[in-house]
Amino acid sequence: LFVVLIGLASPLEARKATPDAGQEKEALSPKLYQQLDLFAKALHDIQENYVEKVETQDLLYGAIRGMLSSLDPHSNFMPPNQYKELKVDTEGRFSGIGLEITVKDNQMIVISPIEDSPAAKAGLREGDKILKINGAATKEMDLSDAIEKMRGPRKSRVVLTIQREGVKEPFNVSLVRDTIKVKSVRSEELEPGYGYVRIASFQEGTSKELEKSLEKMERSSEKL
Repeated sequence: LFVVLIGLASPLEARKATPDAGQEKEALSPKLYQQLDLFAKALHDIQENYVEKVETQDLLYGAIRGMLSSLDPHSNFMPPNQYKELKVDTEGRFSGIGLEITVKDNQMIVISPIEDSPAAKAGLREGDKILKINGAATKEMDLSDAIEKMRGPRKSRVVLTIQREGVKEPFNVSLVRDTIKVKSVRSEELEPGYGYVRIASFQEGTSKELEKSLEKMERSSEKL
């Protein structure tokens, strides 16, 4: 995976930051600046003449995606929101209410609350439909937008409007966000001498969690 960090600097600042000013670098060549001028002109023409208004950031992100896609199938551009989700996946820790959700028939549905999370403590259940998040209807809401709305600073509050099977009227549930730790390894003893270990997701601490689970099972088997 090729990761690019982009900063904005003038050509003069770029030259000052070059370790060896006498060494020829393609990044500082006049030819490259001509090509960048071509890019800037194309960007300006699109902004001025395209039939609809286009956000500059969308154009820049699209250009970066195209540039990286020309390298190999494994190089990709990751905008800030996707990078944030990647960090959650790898660290296994985020600030939110602890709900696993999905979208089915245009409805936001709870898959399950995470153990010991604010959502679990508030009694949210599998199959609950989330109609609103802080008053915003979820019917046409993208799943990533819904997740972003439910996450937030620790100790901040979020209100969900829930529709539950068997309950006539929708009701509000007020939750205080907390640090959620996603469990990477799940294990249980099936019967004496036999255990089950499942890696639900690969994170920074997965190897340690797996080691602890196996050690626990070994200690249990030694008592047999």
